[in-house]
Amino acid sequence: MKKSIAFITKVAFALTALTFFSCRDVIFETIRGEVELDDAKVSGDINSIVRYTMGGTEYLFADNGRLWRKSMAQTTKKVTKTNSDGTKTEVDTYTNNPTDAAPYGGKWYEFSKKGIADDAHVIHLAADETVLYALTGVLKKDSDTGYNVVTKKTLYYHTSNENDEWQEVTFYNSEGERDTTVIAPKLAAQLYCTNSIQKAHRRAYLCLENSTIYKLEAGAAKQLKGTGSATGVLDYPSTNCVSCAWFETSFNTGSEDKVYFSSYAAMITDETSTSEASIMFYGNGSDVYYIKNDSDPTQSLWNKSISLSTIYALAYTATHLVAGTKEGLLYATLENDVPTTKVTLANTSSTLSSYYRVQNVIAADPSLPATAGDLYATTIIYGSTTSTGANVKNVGLWSYYPGRNKWNRE
Repeated sequence: MKKSIAFITKVAFALTALTFFSCRDVIFETIRGEVELDDAKVSGDINSIVRYTMGGTEYLFADNGRLWRKSMAQTTKKVTKTNSDGTKTEVDTYTNNPTDAAPYGGKWYEFSKKGIADDAHVIHLAADETVLYALTGVLKKDSDTGYNVVTKKTLYYHTSNENDEWQEVTFYNSEGERDTTVIAPKLAAQLYCTNSIQKAHRRAYLCLENSTIYKLEAGAAKQLKGTGSATGVLDYPSTNCVSCAWFETSFNTGSEDKVYFSSYAAMITDETSTSEASIMFYGNGSDVYYIKNDSDPTQSLWNKSISLSTIYALAYTATHLVAGTKEGLLYATLENDVPTTKVTLANTSSTLSSYYRVQNVIAADPSLPATAGDLYATTIIYGSTTSTGANVKNVGLWSYYPGRNKWNRE
């Protein structure tokens, strides 16, 4: 009997130890992979990363209550590559503005909020061809629950002149008359944009209270007529749409804007800075769908390619589709531009793992392979940190630089 009790005790201890260490795989995998995490400069919940051209320079902007900006200009460094036959070749690798303090990252700078109310937090960003938009919220602690609640929402805009102040967006109704629109603090305000790499293809939209949609243009919000509440992929924005992409096809050549809209969270194309898009993707739940530009995206002709996990964001590269999901950052190999096989690249299994939701992902240069260009992603924790081993220090902005060949906190 004592032997049985001892055996049971050993088994219980082993199971407890297994559970203990499994919950902390992120920590131990990071140590084993010799990934020394940098101190985060842009941390906390980040709702958006957008491309925007200011003063002739292409930037990324991110929000975490505050505003952050980083130049997209890339530099290269010479690295020695060992070929399969043992010979060595010297090649150029992108490193994105290395500095002495942080060889690959650390080039984010806080951008001015001058003109925005002092007590307002930036909660989402969008950009069109000439203007950057910021949806802000004033937070106040609720005396009953103890949680912060939004008491006021305001939409601001900033021009490409860096020294200009932020200004409030002017609203117009569908008849073109100036309107005194107020964004109700407790109701939904969905701000989204095409986020195209080509500046001329950038468009931004705002949906208020699931009822009214505005096209944002030159610092003004112009109400669109007859938007309805349709779902799926549309050639007009409905009140259910949360994403969009510029995609020129033979079916929309007569329209001013070649924008398609989706009620699904992630919608992108293979557009690069020098070539038009030939394929468009969206994520529906865990599934990735695609369509070529010789078909009508508004019809049921989309092809299902691969299942990942619940998809929140997608980024295109020359070799892989990169997905921000409920289970971390995932890669899917592209064959003829179609996602086929889920693979693990770099150190995502030990950093941007299933313990974190990846809400945003963006490729600096989509024409480059996934391992040859700069990538950015954002994380949040879901579930209990004690049960998963997730670390609040890892919530925020992450980056992959080919010169480093690792994901790390940005």
